[in-house]
Order: sequence, then structure tokens, then C-alpha cells
Amino acid sequence: MSQRRIGHLSCCLLSAIALTASLALAAARTSGAPPPPDWLVLLSALHKAPAGDRLPPSLPKLSLSAARGECEGAQIALIPGARLIDVTSDVGTDESVALALFRLDFIEIQVPSNAEGRVGRWPDPLIPERDPATGQRVPAFLQPAQPGEPTLLYVELCVPNAAKPGARRVHLDLSARRPDGEPAHFRLPIELRVHAFALPATSTFATSFGFSSISAAHQHGLAEEAPPVQAALTQRYAAAALRHRVSLHGLSMEPPALVSRDPLRLDFTAHDAELAPLLDGTLLPSGARATSFDVRLHPALRGDEAAVRAYFRLYAEHLRQRGWLDQAFFYVADEPREADLPDIARRARLVRAAAPGLRVLVAHALHPQLDGAIDIWAANLNCLFERPGDGYCPAILAPERYAGPRKEGARLWWYQSCGSHGCADAGGLPQAQQAYFEGWPSYMIDHDAALNRSMGALAFAHGIDGEIYFNTVEAWHPIEVEGHRTKTDPWRDVLRFHGNGDGTLFYPGTPQRLGSAAHMPIESLRLKHLRDGLEDFEYLALAQGLGLRRAARAFIQALVPSPWQIQRSPEHWDKARQALARAIEAR
Repeated sequence: MSQRRIGHLSCCLLSAIALTASLALAAARTSGAPPPPDWLVLLSALHKAPAGDRLPPSLPKLSLSAARGECEGAQIALIPGARLIDVTSDVGTDESVALALFRLDFIEIQVPSNAEGRVGRWPDPLIPERDPATGQRVPAFLQPAQPGEPTLLYVELCVPNAAKPGARRVHLDLSARRPDGEPAHFRLPIELRVHAFALPATSTFATSFGFSSISAAHQHGLAEEAPPVQAALTQRYAAAALRHRVSLHGLSMEPPALVSRDPLRLDFTAHDAELAPLLDGTLLPSGARATSFDVRLHPALRGDEAAVRAYFRLYAEHLRQRGWLDQAFFYVADEPREADLPDIARRARLVRAAAPGLRVLVAHALHPQLDGAIDIWAANLNCLFERPGDGYCPAILAPERYAGPRKEGARLWWYQSCGSHGCADAGGLPQAQQAYFEGWPSYMIDHDAALNRSMGALAFAHGIDGEIYFNTVEAWHPIEVEGHRTKTDPWRDVLRFHGNGDGTLFYPGTPQRLGSAAHMPIESLRLKHLRDGLEDFEYLALAQGLGLRRAARAFIQALVPSPWQIQRSPEHWDKARQALARAIEAR
């Protein structure tokens, strides 16, 4: 089925959903459930509401379900002209459910990511009601909307593994001023059903997303602060990522300290202080551990093969003693040219010979010149699948082509690139290529939420072992302007590689912007969708482990029948998720 055909069906489906919502709202009124007032609109977490768009009909109520160890979200919109005065939450006596509130800020999109994107003010940064670290209120949460724009709230319910299954209800008390200026209050109930099964705290699916504490320190204005201040900020970002089942690589970029060269001695004190909370599971109350991290070569040893060999031997032995070797990888090259492959193979074999058990990762497709040198093949998502009109990939190597190395213990990861939106603005691509670049999984702001979410289900469907992503703070780096490095503001500009948000999943939360006492990470709506996709993977893995292959296949066929045919309807995603959950619980 073509992407345009899916778009036509989605259009018709939206009309059906609107009718269903109207009928359900009437049913809610007759059943005694309090309908939302006319100044309030209840939305699925999978609905994106650009500031200039008309809000859809409200859902009759917010009804969520989650496994133990899972977070689920929904959205609440105050119509343009209404102003949020205050909101408080009430979980009653059930303190096993954690409720967090965020206000969605908007990012101005001036150049569409591709033909599927469009200009306008799109919701993405999530301003928290409270600082997750201190519990203190964040003043910017109650910042009024711009004239003519809605106020969007994201409510998140997280269920710990220790919670008892069953139904419960939490409440939000909203105080507002209606568009006519009159005060208004509404006590919004949120129904939550906790499933009888649990998701593991540590992601089953390996992830490794880039982060630079150097970029973070500059954007937060902390570049001149003492190292402990920067380290504490980095830990906050690592914790925020891990709460979303994402492991970060890069971090401070600092290798173990070089004590002496002859004999070679290393000091792992600072290295371990940075990584231990992530790898030992002490950073979060859930005990979640990072699935992966990158081993860093000391720059002073480059060019000295004997010293490099000794370095990796000592490094791997230390990691083995700490129990971290299985999570480590050495990133030998990122999208290398074919002319560089012989040298990359040589360096990879040197590391593997010096440090058995330390995995070597390359962001490149399977290639004969790298045979026997690579432990993790990170392939471009586009180049794993044959699609009509492909003019992007020099060759297509399907996942099945990696079967030989995988039998020998290698792993197949994948990654998104600008191939998810076309590597050029919509006006710069021929029509045939525009069609090719539509529909892929994408982390772009001006793309449908289902595209942000779909990687988890697709990874399970195609047997992918992990995902690497080049950066989470790309728009924080200075850029070259007329030969000068110029500081950028990711709150105003996240267009990189012709995609809005490519490589940027966080925003810098400074006291100046938030009115808060502390610096903090500001998560993106796309990060929430990405997490929901990783939770989809956990559902599917759990179903497969229980022998529910037919239920897992039904989920995949309904939502992600191919990597460029992704169901956009929030209602369809919810129904498929519920069906899979029922099948799991029945076992």
C-alpha cells in the first residue's frame, strides 16, 4: 500500500475518530462521568497539536493502562484564550503511582524537515511543574500562552515494579480563567489500570545515544565552573535519558587518566565515578542500568601501537573486574569511506586481540574488508530495506545478510540519519525522491508522533539488537558563520542536516529561562514517544517469551507492516497495545 494511500485512510480515520469521540462524550454524560468543560480538551499522548492548528474534539475522559515498570502519558489542552492559573495532583493514598506534569513549549519551524513536515510552532520542550531532583516548583511551568495559542499540558503516570495490579484513579485539580475572563475550576479524574505483568527496569533492547558534557556546560553557562559542577549536570542528563530507557555515550569524553607510560599505568578514579551510577544501577530508584557505553582511547597514546595494545588490555581487565565489560564497546569509526576500511580493520583487530571480550562497533554496513574485525555492525536504517524509488543507499543489505556474522556472535544495530527525512529541504528534492523519504521512522519535531515512536516495534519486527544515535544535543554546538564559531540557541533553532531536531532530544533548562534555582535537562515530547516505542519492544519481547508469536505479529502488522508504512492513528496504537496486553495477561 502506498504512503499516500495510507495518508488518505488516515484522513478518513480521523473523521471516524471525531465521530467516535462525540458519541463517547455523550455516553460519558449519561453515565455520570464528569465531561471536560468547554475550555478543556483531552488528547492522546500520540497527538501533536501545533499552535496554529484547530484542536480536535476532546476525548471523553483520560483512561490509561500500564505495566508495572512502565510510564504512560496523555495531554490536556486549554483552548486559546484560556489561561492556566494553577494545577495540583492527587494520587490519594496510592503512593505507588508517580505523577508528573509538564507544560509543552513550542519551537518555531521555519523550514519543513521534508514534504511531511510543515512550518509553524510545534510542541516539543516539556517544562516540568517540579524539578525532578528537588521537588521544587518551576515558575516557568505556569507561563501564559501566547495570544491565540493553546496551553498544552503533558501528564505522565509511572508505575513502579512493586505496584499491585488493578484499577485506580488519580486526580488533577485545574484552576483557570476562561476566554471570557471568568474563573473556572475542574477536578479531572484519570483512570489507570495497572497490568499484572512487569517490564524490566533495564532495557532489553540496547541503546547508545550521544551526549557531550562540554556542549551542555557551554549552553548552561557553566563552562567556567569547577569540574564537579559539570559532572553533576552530566549525571542529571544521564538520569533523564535512563528514565526513558536510553543509555548515553560520550558524556565527559574523558578517558582514564594516564599515570605513566613505561610501565603503562592508568587511574580509573574519575572514569569510574562518572560511569558507576549508570552501570551499577544506582542512579535511579528503579535500579535501571545503562545497556552500553563507549570505551575511550587516551589521545596521548595515538600512533604508538604497543602502548595502545597495553592500554586496551588494562582497560578491558579493569572493566571485567567491575563487571562492566559486557556493556562496553569501542567505537572504531562512524560512517567511514571505503578507502579507510583497511586501516579501520587493522585498528579493530588490534583492539580485539589486546582486549578479548571488548566489542568493536562500526557505523557501516557489512563489508568483506571488515570481516572478522567487527562485533557490532551499526547499519543505516534505510539501507537495510529495499524500497521503490531508492536513490539514497549505494547498496541494500537486508538484515538476513548479517546472519553469518551473528551466528559467530556479532550483533546488528541500526541508526537513523537524515535519510529519515531526505538530507535536503522539501523544495530541494525531485518529486520521486520526496516520495521515497516519506514515512520512515523519524525523530523530527514536525513529523507525526507515530514516526517518533515506531523504532521499538520495527526493531523487534526485524530482529535488530540495538540502536545507536549520534547525538542528543547537536543543536547546542557552535556553528560556523562567515568563518567564525557562533553560539547557537536550541530554543530557537534546531534545524540540523535539513531536519528539525535531528540529533537534538534535550533543551538546556537554565535558571534564567525557568525561574528555578537549579540547572536541569528539559526533555522533549519526542523523547517520550521514543520511550513509548522502547516499551513497545518490551511488550513484544515478553509476548514472544510467552509463546504469543501470533499476538506479536498482529501488533506489528497493525502498526508497522513495513519501515515506511507506519500507522498514524493514536486510536489504532492504543487498541493494538491493549490487545497485546490482554494476551500477555491471559498467559
